[in-house]
Amino acid sequence: MSHGTAALKDMSYEETTEFLNQFDVVAFDLDGVLFIGRSPVPGAKEALRRVKELNKRVMFVSNRIERPTGFISIMSSVFDINVEEQDYISAARATMWHLSKTITGPKTVFLVGSDEIRDQLMQNNFVCYSEAEPKATPEFWRDFTLPVESVSAVLVGFDPNFSYPKLVYASQYLRNESTLFFATNCDKVFPVHNQYGDTTYPDVGCILAAVESSVGRKAAIIGKPEQPMARFFLDSVGSGTPLSRVLFIGDACSDIEFGTSCGIQTMLVLTGVTKPDDVPLMRHKPTYIAPSISILSASG
Repeated sequence: MSHGTAALKDMSYEETTEFLNQFDVVAFDLDGVLFIGRSPVPGAKEALRRVKELNKRVMFVSNRIERPTGFISIMSSVFDINVEEQDYISAARATMWHLSKTITGPKTVFLVGSDEIRDQLMQNNFVCYSEAEPKATPEFWRDFTLPVESVSAVLVGFDPNFSYPKLVYASQYLRNESTLFFATNCDKVFPVHNQYGDTTYPDVGCILAAVESSVGRKAAIIGKPEQPMARFFLDSVGSGTPLSRVLFIGDACSDIEFGTSCGIQTMLVLTGVTKPDDVPLMRHKPTYIAPSISILSASG
């Protein structure tokens, strides 16, 4: 075990209470911590209930991009808990917050991303261009025209309908050096369980790599573990809570880097993308490590 990291094993009800009472805020990553794909991690529901029983503020910090209303509905149906919108710190919400502060010209964005991101951009008064042909037809090559002459920024997010025409549009806008370039996050994969067992699917980082390589530019990353997300999270926690009393629980090296950059305590769980053999190689060491979030689920 890495020096300075406490390994948590099965804890009694009293030990769980003593551990959690060190904190006023307990923040959870989602994929690999509470969920594997769409299924809850065993013991996650009980762990959340235990934290809530102790009257801790429960927050959720994720590079997911779904709308707050959708997330709140999922948490209610899967875990039977109520979530306030201000306690859901998503890469999409952080992106809206950051773009609103950063784009000083026209609020026009070309989006390589999903409908959920587009809708949130529009709700935040951005003019969003995201339509593209699903494939490069002969007409695409013959009659190529950009949706609009210029935009203030190109934003790359998770896009299950990523296509070559979208890549072309994004690259053409980014050839103008005054066009800002952002990505919701740069996660390369996310964990899922399908009929072949536990595996991973490509995430935003794979799409972003294509856009970046097409123009030789690097995007400013907004989500975990980068500073825009950290500032949005800390702003949401509020200055009245000492950072020493905030715990962030994640499954990836980037989660621990995020927590470290925020100046808070961290717990690494091994139900997601990080495996035991990866831990000694981590540049940022967690405060605690546990096999699963179920470590917190002891009942009285």
